[in-house]
Amino acid sequence: MYILDAGNQRIQQFTPGSNVGVTVFEGSYNSGFGSTAYSMIMDSLGNLYVADYNGMRVQKITLVTRSSCSGKLEDRTRDSQIFIINLGIMTTTAPTITTTTRPSVATCSTAVYKTNATSVITNLTGYPYATALDTSNNIYVSDCTVRVYKFSTNTTTFSNSNVIAPMIYQTLNTGGSSLSQIGLILGLFIEEKTNSIYMSDIGGYISSNYYYGSSYNYRIQRWSLTPGTVAGTTVAGYGSGSASGSYNSISASYGLYVDSYGTLFVSDNAYRRVTTWPQNTVSGILVAGTEVAGSNLTYLNGPQGIWIDRNANIFVVVSGNHRVVKWTVNATSGILVAGGFWQGPFSTQFNWPTAIIIDAYGNMYILDAGNQRIQQFTPGNKVGVTIFDASYNSAFGSTAYSMAMDSFGNLYVADYIGMRVQKINVVARSSCSGKFQAS
Repeated sequence: MYILDAGNQRIQQFTPGSNVGVTVFEGSYNSGFGSTAYSMIMDSLGNLYVADYNGMRVQKITLVTRSSCSGKLEDRTRDSQIFIINLGIMTTTAPTITTTTRPSVATCSTAVYKTNATSVITNLTGYPYATALDTSNNIYVSDCTVRVYKFSTNTTTFSNSNVIAPMIYQTLNTGGSSLSQIGLILGLFIEEKTNSIYMSDIGGYISSNYYYGSSYNYRIQRWSLTPGTVAGTTVAGYGSGSASGSYNSISASYGLYVDSYGTLFVSDNAYRRVTTWPQNTVSGILVAGTEVAGSNLTYLNGPQGIWIDRNANIFVVVSGNHRVVKWTVNATSGILVAGGFWQGPFSTQFNWPTAIIIDAYGNMYILDAGNQRIQQFTPGNKVGVTIFDASYNSAFGSTAYSMAMDSFGNLYVADYIGMRVQKINVVARSSCSGKFQAS
């Protein structure tokens, strides 16, 4: 079923039995058609035609790959390929994507979320960079006042009692380099096994004005979440923030992950690489990227969010390349798993993505910040479905850096411009059936 969703300037496809649509054409891109389009038809080849009222014209949307189905039609069980349409009516070349049916892989439904976000933390005194949650669904936030906060599920109003780092001079602190001080924190990760919080202590700080930094710590700090903790431990970044190629140093990092063995993974944005830091080591190990910007899959051009699956595969949000890649153990090149078809608003594209979450079923959730949306990719699928559109009611801006999920499946986004944390309530979680394979 193809629906001309005129008010949203798009065409939606709904596969048999599904009530979740996929955008197969975005009419606002290159002014394809306006919000007062009344009519749409399809020719024998599958091309679509829209009567563009405001443009006083008929627009042809050229088909690239038709939807294909298999199985007994009367059972309405189909393995469908998304209907991919030429992205630009007149000048844009369509990305070509091939979807391969893998019957041995589980089939997952699309999660459903409410269309409005709820502001759960609204009175921050600075712009938030990172957010994380623990298993009790406490919310942790870092902002540009060079502080890290903890909010319980019942206390979402800021006060000095919410500050967990630094614990000294917290009303006056504007940053420092001692173990009891921090700089601007760009990324957070909660490690439940040791009851610790890892902080990407990278951003600038200055003694007189915390909005403009002149000193940088270039380190990852681990702080115990035990009440009374007043200092952290440096676990990565023992170098002086020197040149790339020196694996004992790190630069700007927005993405951290600690696996079940306690190994730290650092997504290094400026050095264009991912390094691992086993416990009690003073130098990292290069596991992804070449420290060079480029477009092929050996390069990580501005890596940000990172996730490690149970098979030690590394999933990296490569913001500068507008894609997500997977690096297997000992790989010398990544595997494209989402995006990568240039920068754009379509279901196979991203616009400066920043964060990633992968659930227990292998569903991948991407914070596509530049497009102000959250995309879900079911296992093995390179076509994303928008599960939340933040441009609706300005839920979060295009500079959102961080996203987290609680134990119920609700999503939380650090809304940088809005100086708040937004909660996106789940209506129906993704459900899966069939045989599961390793990611």
